[in-house]
Amino acid sequence: MKNNLKKFLKCIIAMSVILMLSIFIESFGFNFKKFTLPREEKGLIKVVDYKISNASNDKKSIDIKLSKKYVNKLIVKYSTSKDVPVNIRYTELDYYKKDKVTELNDCFDNETGELVDNIKNNVKEIHILYDKKYNLDLKEISVDNRFQLNWFRIFYVFSFISIFCLLYKFFKKGFQTKEIHKYFICIAMLLGVTFIVLQPSATYYSWDDQIHFKNMLELKSGNINWNIGEFSMIDATPIGRDSIDSIEEQFNQMRYLNQNKNSKYQSTGSRFITYNKIAYIPSAIGYYFSKFLGFPFSICFKMGKITNLLAFVLIMAYAIKISKLGKRLLCVIGLMPVSLFLSSQYSYDPAVISGITLALVILMNWFVDKNSKVDFKSMLLFIASILYGSFPKAVYIPFVLLFLFVPKDRFSSDKQRIILKIGIILIFVLVLYTFVSPATLSNPAGDERGGDTSVSSQLKLIISYPLGYIKVLKDTLVNEFLGKIFGNTGGKFAYIGYFTSNCSYLILFTLLFTGITDTENNCLKKYHRILILLALLGIILLIWTALYLSFTPVGFNTINGVQPRYFIPFIFPLMICIQSKNIQNKISERKYNSIIFCVMSFAMLLSIFELILKTYCY
Repeated sequence: MKNNLKKFLKCIIAMSVILMLSIFIESFGFNFKKFTLPREEKGLIKVVDYKISNASNDKKSIDIKLSKKYVNKLIVKYSTSKDVPVNIRYTELDYYKKDKVTELNDCFDNETGELVDNIKNNVKEIHILYDKKYNLDLKEISVDNRFQLNWFRIFYVFSFISIFCLLYKFFKKGFQTKEIHKYFICIAMLLGVTFIVLQPSATYYSWDDQIHFKNMLELKSGNINWNIGEFSMIDATPIGRDSIDSIEEQFNQMRYLNQNKNSKYQSTGSRFITYNKIAYIPSAIGYYFSKFLGFPFSICFKMGKITNLLAFVLIMAYAIKISKLGKRLLCVIGLMPVSLFLSSQYSYDPAVISGITLALVILMNWFVDKNSKVDFKSMLLFIASILYGSFPKAVYIPFVLLFLFVPKDRFSSDKQRIILKIGIILIFVLVLYTFVSPATLSNPAGDERGGDTSVSSQLKLIISYPLGYIKVLKDTLVNEFLGKIFGNTGGKFAYIGYFTSNCSYLILFTLLFTGITDTENNCLKKYHRILILLALLGIILLIWTALYLSFTPVGFNTINGVQPRYFIPFIFPLMICIQSKNIQNKISERKYNSIIFCVMSFAMLLSIFELILKTYCY
């Protein structure tokens, strides 16, 4: 009891020290420029020297003269009935004291009534251009050079220091591979939560997350009265992502979303949870439980993301724990910035990645370990995980057929083996039917978002010209496959943008290095490797065919809509199958694991800094 109390007190003291250090860095690092300003340039300064003029036949301009004074933030208060896109041009002094024109795109959002832009430079003049057709009532313009603590930056620095302190502690303890799943949980959750806290409470940042959020809401049966926040996430007309590019605009957005008002829109949820919405249960638990406790919408929205992240991390950690081979490779896959980004959104991708990965780990264990028997627990876990990952995307269900090649000596009897394999075939047929029939019967038009797509017409074309379609598939595989499967290391954060730093090459190198050198216990037989690779090829062809049918205009000789994230579940089995026993890793366990976790943690933290903190939290 005393030891636990001592550990708790040490933890509290360590966190307090890290917090004080974070505040110090925020005060004297990020705010150093403000301390050196002349007294007349400090504080909140109301701008009086401005005028509104005609910039062109269709544009108006708000012209602001500032006499080369330092501008930290420009604040414009206004009223408008509609969102007004604006182009901000300001003339700053560069390193050589020469004039340099910088442009920003922003929006006068009709819900918040305030625009706040980060300038952070000595400025001669600012021009804000907008279309004459909008009725804009300008209230006040001011320059904000006040010293203020930015708690988002403090949280980021706190997380950064905490993560590397934890990694140092793990290193001192030996960073043992048998405990690596515990290290994965700590680091993945800290990184994911940091991302969630700093990202604005809005959709349209990730692929179709407004649709995923709506599907999550409709898990609740009966009539649903959407509040303003919920409707905003689905419709995204109030306060879209283009309206937020400073911490003040984030807070303005939160205040608007947290209004406890119902919108005039309603939706009717199904009485029963359909199988293709099971992946939304983790996020629904966090969202609705927070809502039940009476938290404001912005907190509920983030809690739904946190429970989605938690489900992904726990399933991946369990896969790492039970895996007989490739534990470090699984850690790298789970810590890739794109994996943590997807698991920190309203999305079914984390369910697909974690569910398919766990199912493949169980299969690999049966293949390589004679002591891994097909008992009730492992069989139930295998079926549950493969269905959890396949229900959102049934195209992955062919992986289940690999069970038919599990060695005979893993079963307790021939009767058990025959019954289970028949059951697996039935599961495959049923799930595949649910994948094929909706595409060909209920949605013959193809992409619901529009375009010249038609499942039925495209299918007729494939049947009429099979050799032509085979050529399209071949050309696509040759030209795009490697780019798709390893494109996940490039830091594509959907609509937030690309992680363009050279660190993305470091992620790719770490993934390949770990995949090639993490060969411990890999005694996968040659014919099992061939079967797995054939299964991967078959599913790859299914993915491209499904998107050719649904998302590609009829008759195109290319395939649209295929994204690298669809291939994340393939990385683990592919790397395991191409590993060679001739490559032996002689790096010490402590150093090997430390390098992997440090590189992946640094890559994710740098991604957050470049794409989230600098854009939305300054």
